[in-house]
Amino acid sequence: VKTQGFDAKWASAAKIVSVEIRSRRQNALPMEPRGAHAAYDFASGRITLTCSTQMPHLMRTVIADLVGMPESDLRVVAPDVGGGFGQKMSLSPEFVTLVFLARKLRMSVAWTEDRRENLIACFHSRDQYVTLEGAFDVDGKLLALSADVLANIGAYSCFPTTCAVEPLMAMAEMPGPYDVRDYACHARGVVTNTCPMAPYRGVSRPVITFALERLMDKSASALGIDPVDLRRRNLITKFPYTSAMGLVFDDASYLETMELAVRELDIPAFR
Repeated sequence: VKTQGFDAKWASAAKIVSVEIRSRRQNALPMEPRGAHAAYDFASGRITLTCSTQMPHLMRTVIADLVGMPESDLRVVAPDVGGGFGQKMSLSPEFVTLVFLARKLRMSVAWTEDRRENLIACFHSRDQYVTLEGAFDVDGKLLALSADVLANIGAYSCFPTTCAVEPLMAMAEMPGPYDVRDYACHARGVVTNTCPMAPYRGVSRPVITFALERLMDKSASALGIDPVDLRRRNLITKFPYTSAMGLVFDDASYLETMELAVRELDIPAFR
């Protein structure tokens, strides 16, 4: 993706600064790993699936569809869940297998994973390489932003978000809280022999934030501008704001929040 005026703005820059970021693979590590119990009711032929999930209604719809049973014959119960963080919003194939077996064998079937299984077989996140370049004018205004995102999305996709959720989110939100009207991004997801990617705690945003803030610090040094002042010149201050990717920001206090942090930390003394 590239905005229409990107090339001209890029060519007009006084300084171009780049950073390369490597974000390592992460696991959500919920206190409670995945587990489920599918109970068959002989009187009605219905199945009750009690499972560790964040999305019981969606689980019911898709599992019934995959197994080929009426949705009204399946009840999904999500009791107290010992942590999810996004890892438990995706469909686990084990849950489908349990419902299938309970229906076929007309009996109750249970499954739980241990911590080792959760680490090596559940959904992962954050496995990205990011190259980010910023084009600045002589006063430190960010004129254009260019990003290259390479994400290891694992061996399979996931439902409902698909494994493309990481590179797509990185591409859509990379400009972050900074006012830049010209933006280009090349985002790719590469299939490998690792665990599939799925949503986890903000989906790409920690990677985006780290890359952007490293770019701002490095640019401040290259331009000879105080890093706090450089951010003052580039943070979004007028709302509603429509980003270069078409996302509408209703309201926010980026500048005010930064100024509060600067005062509370006493930046000169901290340095």
